[in-house]
Formats: sequence, structure tokens, C-alpha cells
Amino acid sequence: MKRYIKHTQIFCNADSELNDLLSPGKHNLDVPGGNLRYSIRTEQDTPYIWVHGIVVDKDQRNQGIGTNLLSKVIYLSDISGYPIELFATPIKDSIMSDEELIDWYIKRGFQHAGGIGNHLMYFPK
Repeated sequence: MKRYIKHTQIFCNADSELNDLLSPGKHNLDVPGGNLRYSIRTEQDTPYIWVHGIVVDKDQRNQGIGTNLLSKVIYLSDISGYPIELFATPIKDSIMSDEELIDWYIKRGFQHAGGIGNHLMYFPK
């Protein structure tokens, strides 16, 4: 596993921390005001990252917290080579419509995976 530092420090960047974050099973990324839940899935030929959801506290929305959390998992994808898969579905009290949420992901490098309109994938760079 390579050791990377981007323009802002995404993780502590210790190899052991990255290995833990990329180990099979369920994981949480927590930041003040938000949380991203994901799993490293290994039942297919190529492991992949399945994003279960991004939740930002209602009073913290539109401050970049969701983007920050998504950037962290994209970083994991890029360094591991694992694609990201998710269904873009707004939570009940979301300020975004289905279409706005899909557009939000597409602006960040995701693309339609086919079949269902909100099924999206990100392929590592």
C-alpha cells in the first residue's frame, strides 16, 4: 500500500490505518457533523467499496461535510484500485431531490451503472 498525502491530509496516512480502512467488512468514517458507512466487499472477482450511506447533521448541511466524507472514500478507491458502488437515495429529510443527489455524485466522478437510474459507480483513477 502506497503512502499518499494530498493537498489536505485525508487520513493520518499510516499504512496500518489504511490497511484497516480497506479490510473486508463494515466501516464508518466519522467527522464532526457527519458519517459515511461503507463496506469492503470481496464476493466478486474484484473487491469493491459499497457505500451504505452518507448522513450529515441537519444543522450542518451545505457546509461541505458530505463532500469531505465522499472525498475520503474516493481517496481509498484511488489508492486501492477498488471501485465504489452505491444507490443514490436521499434520506427522508434531505434537502436534495433524487435528481439533484445523482447530479451531486456525477459531478464527483460517478457514473450510471445501468439498470436502475440511481445505481452509480466510481472507477478509481
